[in-house]
Amino acid sequence: MSFHKDRGRDRVHGAAAGSTFTTVEGSSTRATLGPLVLIAVCVGAVGFTHDFAAIGILVPEIQSQFSAGLGSAQWAITGFSTAIALAVVPAGRLADVYGASRTFVAGTIGFAVASALVAIAPALWFLIAARVLEGVAAGFIWIPAIALVFAHYGPRRALAAGAVMVVLSAIGLALGPIDAGLLIEAISWRAAFLLNVPVMLIAGAIVYANRPAHTPHVDRSIDWTGIGLLATALVALLVTLRYAPEWGWGSLGTIVGFAIAIAFFFTLVIQQRAWKLRALVPPDIASNRVLAVTLAAEALLGSSYYVVISFAPQVFANVLGADAIESGLMQAPTMICFGLGGIITGLIFTGLSPSLTAVASGAVAAVGSLVLALMPADPGYLAILPGLVLIGLGSGALFGVLLTIGVSSLSEERKGLAGGLLYTAQLAGGAIVLAAATAVATGIAEGPTDQSTSFVEGAKSAFLFAVAVSVIGVAVTILGYRPRRSTSPEPAASVSE
Repeated sequence: MSFHKDRGRDRVHGAAAGSTFTTVEGSSTRATLGPLVLIAVCVGAVGFTHDFAAIGILVPEIQSQFSAGLGSAQWAITGFSTAIALAVVPAGRLADVYGASRTFVAGTIGFAVASALVAIAPALWFLIAARVLEGVAAGFIWIPAIALVFAHYGPRRALAAGAVMVVLSAIGLALGPIDAGLLIEAISWRAAFLLNVPVMLIAGAIVYANRPAHTPHVDRSIDWTGIGLLATALVALLVTLRYAPEWGWGSLGTIVGFAIAIAFFFTLVIQQRAWKLRALVPPDIASNRVLAVTLAAEALLGSSYYVVISFAPQVFANVLGADAIESGLMQAPTMICFGLGGIITGLIFTGLSPSLTAVASGAVAAVGSLVLALMPADPGYLAILPGLVLIGLGSGALFGVLLTIGVSSLSEERKGLAGGLLYTAQLAGGAIVLAAATAVATGIAEGPTDQSTSFVEGAKSAFLFAVAVSVIGVAVTILGYRPRRSTSPEPAASVSE
C-alpha cells in the first residue's frame, strides 16, 4: 500500500483497492453479511465493550466484597486488558486461517462461560483469573467482528466500517456504567456479568447458523513462541509496576522485575527477526512504517481513555459520595462523547488528513486529562465534566481514525492480523499506562493528608501522567507520519510497503 500526500492531503490506499474484495470468509467473490448476521456480530461487539465499561463502576463493589485494596482490585481491569492484548493477534491469525465467523462464535461461547465464572467467583483471585479468561475470549470476538464488518462494507467504504466499529464501542461503553449501576442497586454486581451469558450465546448461535463457506489459507502457522515471550514480558512489567510502590522503586524485587521484562522484550525482537515469515509480526508488516506509527499512536495517545475509565468512578464514589447508579450516570458523558467522536471523525475524515486528525484527536483527549489533573481538592461534578467530555470526544475520534489507517495499510489477507496488532497496541499500552498511573497515584494517596484529599491528589497525579504520555504520543505521531525524503524514483511524499 501507500500512504501519501495528494493535493495537500494524506490519503490511505488499500493494496487491493481497485480489485474484487474478498468475502468475509476468504473466497474470491464479493459477499456481504445478511442483516440478521450483521446485527448479531454487532451485538457481540457491543456486549464485549459493555462489559469493559461496566467494570469501572464495579471495582468499588469488588473491593468491598473481597476487602481488597485499589491496587489489587484494579487487576480486574488490568488482567482483562492484558489478556485481550495477548489474544487479539492469534485471534486475528485464526480468523484469517479458519474464518472470521467461526472464530467469532468460539469467542462468544468462551466469553459466556468466563462471565458466568466471574459471577460466581468466591474469592478475588478466582475473579481475576476468570476476568483473564474473559479477556482472551473478548479478543476472539472483537477482531473477527472488525474483519466481518470491514468485509461487509468493502474497501470503498472502509471509513464507514471504521465508524461503525467506533459507534458499536460507544453504545456498549455508554450503556455499561449505567446498567452496572442499576444492576448493583437492584440485584448485585454479579448480575452485571450474568447478563453477558444469554447475549453472547444468542449472538454466537445466529452467526454459526448462517456462517458462509470458508476457503482456508494454506499457511496455518501461529507464532506461539512469540506470543509466549510477549505475554511473559507484559506480565513481568505489569506485576512490577503494581508492586513497586510497596517493594520500593530501588528494591531488588523491582529491579529484577524490570530486568525480566526488558530481557523478554529483547528476546522477542531477536526471535521475530529470526523467524521471518513464521513470526508473530512478519517482515512485510514489521517494515510497514505507517502501521508502526499507528501502533505507537494507539499505545500512547489512548492513555487518557484508560486512565479515566478506571479513576473517574473512584472519584465519583470516594470523593463525590456517589452510589453505583449515580456513578454510572456520571461516567455516561464520557462514553456518549466517545461515540460522537467516532461519528465526527467519519464526517471530517475525507476533508482532513488522517494523520492530522489522529494528532488533533489525541491532543483533545490530553487536554481533557489536563482539566482533570487541575481539578480542585474538593471538586464538584461540574468541575470534572469538561474533562470527561474532552477525553470522550478525543478518544472516540482517535481510535476510529487509527483503526481505518492501520487496517487500510495492509493487503486483504493481512487485515485480521492488522486488527489484532492494532488492538494489542491499544490494550497493552493502556494496561501499562494504567498500571504505571495506579502506582503513581497509590504512592501519593498514601501521604499524610486525610483520605479524601489524598485520594484526589493521587487521581490528579494519574491524569497528569496520562497527559505526559499523550504529549510523547503527539510528538511520535507527528514525526512518524511525516513523509520521508525519497532517495529513489518514487515521489518524495510517499511511503510504499
